Amino acid sequence: MQTDFDTVYIDYQFRPSEDVMPAYFVQLLKYWTAWHIAEAVTDQITKAQYFQTLAVGAPSENMRGGMMRQAMQIDGGSKPVAGFQDFPLTVTRAS
Repeated sequence: MQTDFDTVYIDYQFRPSEDVMPAYFVQLLKYWTAWHIAEAVTDQITKAQYFQTLAVGAPSENMRGGMMRQAMQIDGGSKPVAGFQDFPLTVTRAS
């Protein structure tokens, strides 16, 4: 045993099957892939720039625009932020 706690919560990553990925994420992956292979396939830098804009927006948006922005907004709205529960530092500061 590595802890004195009765209950331990962990976060872990896994590789989900494509059929369970949300549609907005699949679309973002399509744009992202097209952006990275467009120049090699078409020999046109403008195609790569076009798909880059679709995927992440204009350079001024710092890769937070386009489909990336939509995907982050949809994904962020689906899960509420978990707050601290029974955390000793917050209990001490509140008293």
